[in-house]
Amino acid sequence: MHSNQRTYLNVQALRGISALAVLVFHLAAREMQDWPDPAGRVFYPFFFFNSFGVDLFFVISGFVITTASLKDFGQPARILEFLKKRFYRIYPIFWLTCIPALAWSILHHGKGFFVSLASLFLVAGYSEVINPVSWSLVHEVLFYAIFAVVMFAPARFLPIFISGWAIAIAAYFFDPDHFFPTWSYSQVMFSLSNFSFMFGVAIALFANIKRVYFPQTALLTGISILLFGAVANANGFAHLVHLWPNRVVFMEVAAACIVYGAVGIELQGKVWSQRVLQTLGDASYSIYLVHYMVILCLKPIYPSVQGIFLRVCWSFGALTLALGAGLLTYFLFEKPMIRLFKQYTSTKGKPKTESVPESSSTPALVGASS
Repeated sequence: MHSNQRTYLNVQALRGISALAVLVFHLAAREMQDWPDPAGRVFYPFFFFNSFGVDLFFVISGFVITTASLKDFGQPARILEFLKKRFYRIYPIFWLTCIPALAWSILHHGKGFFVSLASLFLVAGYSEVINPVSWSLVHEVLFYAIFAVVMFAPARFLPIFISGWAIAIAAYFFDPDHFFPTWSYSQVMFSLSNFSFMFGVAIALFANIKRVYFPQTALLTGISILLFGAVANANGFAHLVHLWPNRVVFMEVAAACIVYGAVGIELQGKVWSQRVLQTLGDASYSIYLVHYMVILCLKPIYPSVQGIFLRVCWSFGALTLALGAGLLTYFLFEKPMIRLFKQYTSTKGKPKTESVPESSSTPALVGASS
């Protein structure tokens, strides 16, 4: 099985869209909590898309990691390099952005050293102590760890593993008591969100052999499912949209169809090359890490904003501040860190050639809307 050595700009554009989806969902939650009067709620409709942004991120992550790593399957010597690469992508910028939140947490909530340390290393059950949205990274890190184990075998065994994992998740939801009920990682290991990673892996395998058919139809199907779920959610049917197995359809399948369509459309030679989306895609991890902390800093001001005009101005101002903070974090810190990592790997005699831009292979996930 050969590795697909192309760059998917459409996937990078979807990263930008995913980051925006997560951001506006949190802004919508803030508006709904602090403005009982619906007048002036700019982002209110996006609340009903719920966690779709994170599902899209997870599908993209599964696609990116698989596409970039297929050539390394069956080569145990390459697994350590894979894990090092993932570590440098996740942790350094995460730790840097945690500094102000960690100081706040210790001063105002009295979090202990070991609790904070567990949060910094994204241990399940502790990840939200410092940054409320970082619980998504627990899923991401676990996926990396499992993927690394699977890499010991040739790539042809990957579909078998994915199928077995999917069956285990389905069985867990029917009878969770028989799946390590006291293990702290059970709910992460058997979370429905893992279907998003699996769909991403499957899309990468099809793209690798150029077997992506009817991409426009898939893209429209994904958008239609997403809109139908949002309308149902807005009209009091949230319990149906998010009930197993419906949630897999309205969130994971919708996201998978959109990514599948974007990849297939690019394989046909059509690229979404808008500079704004590409830049947001590059900075999506930094936007994810800092946007919610910006919103929390603005939280005390929200109740005092009254009147439609002021609320509209405030909501767009909050959006601009959150995006600006994320972009600054990317250009001032994350991008230089990526450059340093590339220099480090090149000095080791290992030229870095990746199939997909990996400035942000980590998804943002919906955190507590407190």
